[in-house]
Amino acid sequence: MHYRCSTSLVITLCSLFLFIKYIAQLFPSLIGISLMHDFAFTGLELGILASSYYYSYSFMQIISGWILDRFSMRFAASMAIGLMGLGLLFFPDTHSLLGMCLARVLMGMGASFATVLYMKSAALLTSPRAFGMVSSFLATATMLGAAAGGAPLAYFFHQVSWQNGLEYTGIFTLILGLLSFCFFPHNFPNEALLEKKTSFKQSRLVFLNPQNWLLLAYSGLAFSPIVIIGGVWGSPFLILKYHTSIQSVSYLLSLMFIGLAVGAPFWAYLSMRIQNRKAMMQTANLLAFISLAFIIYAPVTYSFSMGLFFLLGFFVGCFMLSFQICREINPVSLLGLSFAFMNTGEGIVGALVEPLVGEVLDFLKPIHQGFNLNNFYYALLLVLACFIFAGIFLSKIKSQP
Repeated sequence: MHYRCSTSLVITLCSLFLFIKYIAQLFPSLIGISLMHDFAFTGLELGILASSYYYSYSFMQIISGWILDRFSMRFAASMAIGLMGLGLLFFPDTHSLLGMCLARVLMGMGASFATVLYMKSAALLTSPRAFGMVSSFLATATMLGAAAGGAPLAYFFHQVSWQNGLEYTGIFTLILGLLSFCFFPHNFPNEALLEKKTSFKQSRLVFLNPQNWLLLAYSGLAFSPIVIIGGVWGSPFLILKYHTSIQSVSYLLSLMFIGLAVGAPFWAYLSMRIQNRKAMMQTANLLAFISLAFIIYAPVTYSFSMGLFFLLGFFVGCFMLSFQICREINPVSLLGLSFAFMNTGEGIVGALVEPLVGEVLDFLKPIHQGFNLNNFYYALLLVLACFIFAGIFLSKIKSQP
């Protein structure tokens, strides 16, 4: 009974961390227009502000995995959550681009532990067969956080102001860090044994495995469109396309995240029934491409686009199976580093594509005018191309049925 309660508590704390991670990651989409108006940020500057999160997130991914393999997971969890809380508190109290970027860097550093912490905890506490289903609920936790970062957070910001809203979220995050320090176990089952095996020489195995590099590229490209559309550029594009408010747009983005939350467990269950995981992942990637293409270019109504956004998230949810492949091809003693290495793909793609979209928008927009719909049609081709390249890398991955 004690072990089961500890397992449930650990997964709950990890899930709350993931929940807040996506609020911290995506809130710029709700205040981007305000920042451009109040601080006269250009499209490139707003893209840099949003992507500064990804710079530290990507840089810290490998370090976070190494820390989780070598040191106490209690220490790692409380430290990471604390960094994110400090970043959330600092962001609304600064009035410069540099200060806001530094706050985003703190958030990214803390967030870099979230996925790896959940995945390693699940790997140590569940059987290999159960891991696929348990790991899929990571997407459920994160996407519920992302959905909360849409309409509910927009409403919250509207009621208390985005500055106060971020401060309240930061205080809650620091409390979560304290709870993690108090209730996270000192050692997981066999954790002490695993730590002894994690030498620098063995760590190199992660980087020398070509399949890990392919998984990094595929997972980053397959998932990043969700983050970019749900982040800083999706909202202004949809406001122009549907001539609607930020609150109405946030409902569409929330449906996308809910679709992923539902889709990830569905694809995990289906993969246990269908003995062709790779073909299933390719099909889902193609359907995600089609869904996003319709969202951007088809003259569909707001009501019809609601279904498209749900389907986009639902199909992208299949990418979560890459974590199961990662567990199969790497030693158990290196799971923290392996998951962290694969998870750098999201940060790398986001850090490259988000500012590039902003640069294209700046280049195309008329002088002394704002962005127009045609500007977005060209710039968002970069996001759509992510699915094409994801399919190419996926075709080269060797996967068990």
